[in-house]
Amino acid sequence: MEVQKFPPSPNWNSSDILCAGPHGIVIYGSRNTLVVANFEDKLFDNPSFPKCELIDLAHKERITSVRCCPSESAKYSRFFATGGDDSIVKLWNMTTLSPVMANFAHGDEKKIIAMDWTWKSSSFVLSVDDAGFIVAWDLEKNLTTKINVTKLLQAKKNTMLKAYTGKLLPLVIKCCPHQEDLVAVGIKGGLVCLITLRDSGQVLHCMRAHDKDVTSLSWCPVQENVLEGKDDMDQDKAFLLASVCKDRLIYIWRGIDGNVLRKIKLPHNFLGRQARLNASGSYINLDWTMRDTIVCSSNYGEIMKFDLSSRNRDLNDVDDLKSDGPIQPKWCLVHDIHPRCVFAVQSALYPKSRDCGAEKKAVVWSTAQDRHLVAVSLDDGKILVNLPTIGGFVYCMAPSPFDPSRIAVGVGDFSIRIWNTGNTKEIQMSTLWQKIKGKVMAIAWHPMQEMKLAFGTHEGRVGIQDITPGRLPVVFILRHKSAVYSLSWGPPCYKEGDTETLPQHCLYSCGDNEILQYNPEAPEKEPKRMSLLMRGSDVEHKRKMGTCTDVAWKPDNSLLAVGNSDGTMQLFTPPHLKLVYTLYAHRKLLMTLVWHPIGTSSDTGLSPMRHCLATGSNENVIHVYDFTNLIKAVTAGVEYNNPIQTVAKLSGHQKKVVNLSWSPHSSGQLCSASYDNTIRVWDVIHETCLACFMGHSGAGLACMWSSYDPDVIISGSTDFTLCAWRISMCKYVKKSTTGGSAKKKPPPVTVASAETTEKVETANGGSSASLPVAKSVKDVESSKGSFTWKGSLFPISWKVSGGIGMVNGVRRLLEKEEKGTLEAREEPNSAKLLFFGDRNDMHHLLKKEEEHHKSQGNMEQAQLMELWRGNVADMIKDAIAKGNLSDWLVSMAPTASHKLWVEACQAYSEQLAANGKYNHAATYLLACHKVDDAIKLLRSRSLYREALAIAHCRLAPDDPTAHEIMVEWGWNLFHKGNYEVAAMCFTAAEEYLAAAKALANRSTYPECIATAAALALKAGDEGKQLALMFSKQCMHINLQNNDWDAALDCVNKVKDLKPLSLVIELQRKLEECFKAHENGGDNVLCEWLTQRWKEGDSSLGQSSQNILKSFTSLPWSNDDKLSASEAYTCISNWRGEKVADAVKNFFLELAEELALSICAASSEGEVNLKKWNHILKAMSLCYSQQVLGAKSEDVWNHSLLKLCSLLAPNGPESITQLFEGFGADSQPEGFTRSIKAYTVFAAVSWVEGKWVVKNENKWPWSELAAFMLGNLEDILDPQVADYFKVEMEIHKMEQELIKAKSKSRMAGENSCSGALDKPLVGENGIDSKECSPKGEGLGDGESDNTGEGAEAVPISGSKTQEKTLEAIISVKEAEIGVLRDRKELFERSRISAPNPFISFFKLRNVCDMIVKSYGEEEDCLPCDVQKLKDKISSGIAF
Repeated sequence: MEVQKFPPSPNWNSSDILCAGPHGIVIYGSRNTLVVANFEDKLFDNPSFPKCELIDLAHKERITSVRCCPSESAKYSRFFATGGDDSIVKLWNMTTLSPVMANFAHGDEKKIIAMDWTWKSSSFVLSVDDAGFIVAWDLEKNLTTKINVTKLLQAKKNTMLKAYTGKLLPLVIKCCPHQEDLVAVGIKGGLVCLITLRDSGQVLHCMRAHDKDVTSLSWCPVQENVLEGKDDMDQDKAFLLASVCKDRLIYIWRGIDGNVLRKIKLPHNFLGRQARLNASGSYINLDWTMRDTIVCSSNYGEIMKFDLSSRNRDLNDVDDLKSDGPIQPKWCLVHDIHPRCVFAVQSALYPKSRDCGAEKKAVVWSTAQDRHLVAVSLDDGKILVNLPTIGGFVYCMAPSPFDPSRIAVGVGDFSIRIWNTGNTKEIQMSTLWQKIKGKVMAIAWHPMQEMKLAFGTHEGRVGIQDITPGRLPVVFILRHKSAVYSLSWGPPCYKEGDTETLPQHCLYSCGDNEILQYNPEAPEKEPKRMSLLMRGSDVEHKRKMGTCTDVAWKPDNSLLAVGNSDGTMQLFTPPHLKLVYTLYAHRKLLMTLVWHPIGTSSDTGLSPMRHCLATGSNENVIHVYDFTNLIKAVTAGVEYNNPIQTVAKLSGHQKKVVNLSWSPHSSGQLCSASYDNTIRVWDVIHETCLACFMGHSGAGLACMWSSYDPDVIISGSTDFTLCAWRISMCKYVKKSTTGGSAKKKPPPVTVASAETTEKVETANGGSSASLPVAKSVKDVESSKGSFTWKGSLFPISWKVSGGIGMVNGVRRLLEKEEKGTLEAREEPNSAKLLFFGDRNDMHHLLKKEEEHHKSQGNMEQAQLMELWRGNVADMIKDAIAKGNLSDWLVSMAPTASHKLWVEACQAYSEQLAANGKYNHAATYLLACHKVDDAIKLLRSRSLYREALAIAHCRLAPDDPTAHEIMVEWGWNLFHKGNYEVAAMCFTAAEEYLAAAKALANRSTYPECIATAAALALKAGDEGKQLALMFSKQCMHINLQNNDWDAALDCVNKVKDLKPLSLVIELQRKLEECFKAHENGGDNVLCEWLTQRWKEGDSSLGQSSQNILKSFTSLPWSNDDKLSASEAYTCISNWRGEKVADAVKNFFLELAEELALSICAASSEGEVNLKKWNHILKAMSLCYSQQVLGAKSEDVWNHSLLKLCSLLAPNGPESITQLFEGFGADSQPEGFTRSIKAYTVFAAVSWVEGKWVVKNENKWPWSELAAFMLGNLEDILDPQVADYFKVEMEIHKMEQELIKAKSKSRMAGENSCSGALDKPLVGENGIDSKECSPKGEGLGDGESDNTGEGAEAVPISGSKTQEKTLEAIISVKEAEIGVLRDRKELFERSRISAPNPFISFFKLRNVCDMIVKSYGEEEDCLPCDVQKLKDKISSGIAF
């Protein structure tokens, strides 16, 4: 079996994109690639896959036209021409698939839209561009003629053209097969023109019948009039032409006079048996295939034919297509394979067998929007070819677990292909495209439901497609923000205690560094983020969350493998996704993870490699690991910390590996796809490469084993092809290569003469130019390192001859001796006799040999002749001028002069540089001591290492060139993303600021940010601010990872950040103490209330010193230059920057407030007064998190109580002595009451959640009641209650003010436009409801129930209403200002306090709990408990 290849899809919206050549060859354009499909005369033998050749980069831009020579007997019968959007027309050899000539006559930025080839002489190629020019290219003379169609039409005095107002733009061109110079052109807007190419072009007839753009033209293959009878006077030279446009009308014109003969309507209904939707667009094509047959496409994607031999029928009417009568309808269906718009239709005649004189049959080729290439026999309607093509990258593929012959392929043309490989008789591939709407980059079959297939797209869509015909896919909620790279079915995973019911198999997707779990039975539900479930104890695991690149479930669903962007791999166990192992598999991003199947067809039982996993990454080495020991440990419930066994490291690829697939036939065989354009097959056990397929010219993206044949691999690539190939035919040859043999890169092209003439004429010499060969002059220039040649140096003079010929030569020499001269005679060996002549004879001989060598392109031999003649200087100068220098010639230059040698070295360097040999070119510049030029050349080609080596070795130590190279190299690496090496370059060049910026791009690695900060400091004042920013960033990263010492090291190196060390120390202490409190359980409040901490018997081991007094000696106290007030300013300026983790951010903000309080207490003046503010802000922060924060975080539960116990470890009464030891003044009364209120609220909130039974020995209920009773006035302060009421009132009035301003703005607009409104107002013109003291106005549609005293009357104009609203706004703004003053007055005296309304309900609940804890003894409650009960029961007015 040869390579079976699904070729790239033909380009859309071009009727000339497809061309049928001789002997079963079809050529078309796909993007800027040419596809040559060769069916090798087997069209009528049920061919499957053709032999496809791809010519990559055939044009610089999209190909729009492909035309073959129409005559099989012409000189160019084995050639074809192409045109594209790059304004170039090329002539190609069909045998060698190489370009022969090209013309650029269209000029720049002119897109070629249509093209055709003349019939009779077959030596002219006509092309049309989007500027309205026709270029006629004479292939024999290699000359072009340019005709401006627009000017020709404007010069035509035709009333039809005067009435036409559109742009006269040619769309279609067709050459007449009966008259060499006659051309039909279809014009935008419906015009059809007949133009002769004689005399610089002339419009013969301008015909108008269509109302829309002409889409296709076709000449009748015979020149007589097949529509008229025998009495037609022009029967033998009618030259009939058919045209069709988007209005679904075909017109048949007579070419000799431009008259229309027939109008034919296309069917309005489909001819096929199955109903179908209208094809997108109205692109209709026709082809006049045979004398009486026209083939045409329809709006429904059908191909149909019309029989012109049907006489005595009115062709202006369309027959009843469903007629049951004896008369057959004129339109007959050829095929309805295409379900969508047909872009190209062309017919060709092929012999049914290879026998000479065999009958030829018509075959119709077509291509459409469904991306199928179809060929049908016109005689019997037999489908000869139905070849699916690929319209995008082949991203992924997967075999069905139930029917392995069914393969799903994800393609970049927004579709999924289902290929039935089990059908050997024909190619069976269906396309699924509805509702996909994206490049399909991942697919996965459902393990239990045969017809379900999951897919993921480049836009982040994930869905499930039921491949049953007629079913639409189910698309999940869009949550991925970018491409989905991997899909995997696995068991449901959930949090412990989660009661949600999930199906047996869930779908897992990996994209934008996140893994999501979808419920296939509830697609409308929100997908779950797996990062919230993955549980790992190490800090490294938390750092890796959000860096996932691939996901793969083990076939038995016992392990989940997750690849990360840093090259590591993590393994989790279901259902709670506990992390069991982290493997440092690669150093770069992991691209693919593939588990070995549990068993293969060659295994008698389970596969010995069933626990192996293969990995591919951005490196070029494939790793295979064995997790047998880990799985045993996981099964036994034992933690496993030993290294994982490496089975194999497979080296051979040159670039990153993106896809892997295990063989289902034999254990230990693996195939891989890489960006080096190759697909490799490996024997993992022996670590050897078995085969290497180089048939792709683009990066390999997907590969898999055939489920039936162990010798067949299926692969997909970025070259838009899907290939099936045999391993046995691609045996590995140990040779480094990255190119594919299937695509042929075009060799140099001989360009048509730049000179264009108004009409085609012969060259000046009078003889027509011969056809240029594919080889250009540049191909013969010497590019080798040594002077070598083949054959004789004297092909003219020294021809082998013997016998009598040699005797005649001896006689001639004797005559020379006698006469003293050698007479010239025309003899076979006369040139040879010159070898035995004098100096002049030898010069004459060498001159003739030199001219012969030059005519044959043997420049090396010709140059050698010149050297022998002593003409070294002229020879080298000529070579310099023509760019034909070689190493050998340059080495000969010193024999002429030193100046010429220097000139030759420089010229040869330029010549080598133009050919891409930059190191070789620099060597010649160094040879002639042009060191600066050599370095400049290498730098211009980004060869910085070579340039730096030369600069260090050949230039003076103080020369700045080496420094410039390192800086330039650094920026080059910086823009390429190689930041570490760029930083090395900048550091070596002492560009420390640039080095810091380069390393700062690795923001996830604290060591990089720390080094960047050090580099910025090294840069001096210029980098000071940058150093501060990087140090703070590094501090945050280390705080996130709980690396306290590293965080301290970051800030201590920078003087201006030293105060932040206090924040770090406080954060560490807070986190440790909060964790200790959480572990202390119910003892926390009991010990605190009974002041056991003071006595030293605390179960928590808490220090009796409050957290503030622990830092009376500041961390920077040894630095005399840094005062406490300066530290306060520093912390204030740098605060507010948040870290990613919410919990860490909470502790950071809390530590900042406490640090500011400590610095303020150690300062003097106004700063000292702010210490109480920050204490209350810290308490308010804990209060807010406790009331409003996420309940799932344990650290926020009762955070206020934990803070109070740290501030007053000796009991709640010591809360007022916070700053003893700081030399501080007395505590303000307002702040004291707020602090006490927060303390009581903390205790009450903690007790409220306990609800324990009576236990006087353990729970000090009496002390608790006394504590609450003593501080009842502080927590239920009426002033605080009034503050919260004012705050609510301000918010309410601000909303009303917004509404009033909106009404005022609308009234102003209505006033300008003269509109009148009718609001209800009181006697004084002001709405009594809007101006009420509380600001409680009526909304729209509400009724006023205030009763009397405010009878409403309508305002007479909009101006009055506008003034009324302005008055309302001013009143409300004044009231809001008064309330804000009251609010600010409270905040100046109290800062903040807990909401007394919330506190009251908590107090009542706790009081009830205390009373109930005494049970039946409720009548003999302790005194404090009874008082508290009475107070709460009677209600407190606050």
